[in-house]
Amino acid sequence: MFGLAKNRQLTKSNVLVEDFPKFLSNVWKTIQEEKDLNLPAEKILVANLRCNQIKAEAYKCIEEPLTEILYKAQTSVNPEFAARVRELTKGALDEYTKNTENYP
Repeated sequence: MFGLAKNRQLTKSNVLVEDFPKFLSNVWKTIQEEKDLNLPAEKILVANLRCNQIKAEAYKCIEEPLTEILYKAQTSVNPEFAARVRELTKGALDEYTKNTENYP
């Protein structure tokens, strides 16, 4: 019924393999509650959950160095401040984009 694609997606459902258990859990919960089954809505729910987790992970990676830079900026002039903040935020954004590109 579902085949694995090269880009880690399930070919018919467009849900990433690592998110499939959560997707199925949400579907089963909906079935048990006898609600109308809306698979696209479940995909969006799982995508939102995962994208928020990935965003938190990306921020966590730059939180400490960013805090240090901001602290130093309050106590002294740092000519590399803007470049360093840009570098950190670009790295976090690139990581977020890479990890969320398969979500709707």
